[in-house]
Amino acid sequence: MASMTDIRSLVDSIANALGPDAPVETVERVARLFITQSQNGPATSPERYDSSASHLKVAAVSIGISLLDCSSRLPRTVSARAYDKIRRVAGLQRQVLEHITERTGAEFFRCGLSVSPVAVILDSGTVTDFIQLASSIEQAAVDVDADFVSGFSAIVNHGVGQGAATLIKSLPDSIVRTERLTSSVLFSAKSGSVNLEAIAGLAASIEALRSRKSEQKNNGRVFALCNTDGYSAGLDASFHCLGDAELTINLQMADDPASELTVEQTDAAATALASSIADTLSKRSGYTISTGRILRGTKSGGTDSERLESVLDGDGRSIESLIDGISRHLSTAHKTNIPAKLICLK
Repeated sequence: MASMTDIRSLVDSIANALGPDAPVETVERVARLFITQSQNGPATSPERYDSSASHLKVAAVSIGISLLDCSSRLPRTVSARAYDKIRRVAGLQRQVLEHITERTGAEFFRCGLSVSPVAVILDSGTVTDFIQLASSIEQAAVDVDADFVSGFSAIVNHGVGQGAATLIKSLPDSIVRTERLTSSVLFSAKSGSVNLEAIAGLAASIEALRSRKSEQKNNGRVFALCNTDGYSAGLDASFHCLGDAELTINLQMADDPASELTVEQTDAAATALASSIADTLSKRSGYTISTGRILRGTKSGGTDSERLESVLDGDGRSIESLIDGISRHLSTAHKTNIPAKLICLK
């Protein structure tokens, strides 16, 4: 029988995983299902999830990694620390996911990383410094066999700082020289609060990328975000939220029309699966890794599964029309008030 302290901790963990907008009733139903499923084994045993996790299809799983402790006055030190930390924390991720698949039957389609918004870490760096940091993070992702690494990001909803402005300027070279790195700029969607300087800067970088499209290994790796805390627009466009635990496991569930599970059952199984991954990776790596965010599939139902996604096709467009396209996306996001992602130059 779980103690009241354990139950409260479980409820808090589920509420954090489902997000701040999850109804209390949903959190309670998921907690009851989770407790029922855990009666046959200890909370840290991956084997106990066989029956529920076998139904799950996970579009993406990422390790959220805070790089706040990698800051330094020397940009080269920032790059070296970021590379080293990603390697140490995520080196066993692929191995652990293969182990969990064998134990549970859950399917993982993409394995990635999400780091802190680097414009915060390298706020006084030059364009060259940001390009070097992008290359270091990219190499770490290659070394740990991650499919993507997100977090080459800037937050401009309260203005454009030096780090954000320089990151945006560095995008053409940073994207062209990498293959797995994704970049995002988080805008405010509130009427009258959209930063025109950031929109113009992003449009200029998109125009530069358009002229070098043939050099890019994977297109569609630059995003304009709004109405999101970092993760809710999708893991590929995410960044590790500044208020989250230092290291987290985050899941983005895939839409599965063949699944017979209810939304609540899927939530419970997904929470259990994320807990299993975090626990197993913690034991093998020696780091304390927490359960992070769980994003529902877009067709699973519920307001927390809603996401707005659109594409800005930069081909044949002037910089003025690119600015207009970004502004229209932000205006639409303001009206919908749901997590929004604009894929730039797909």
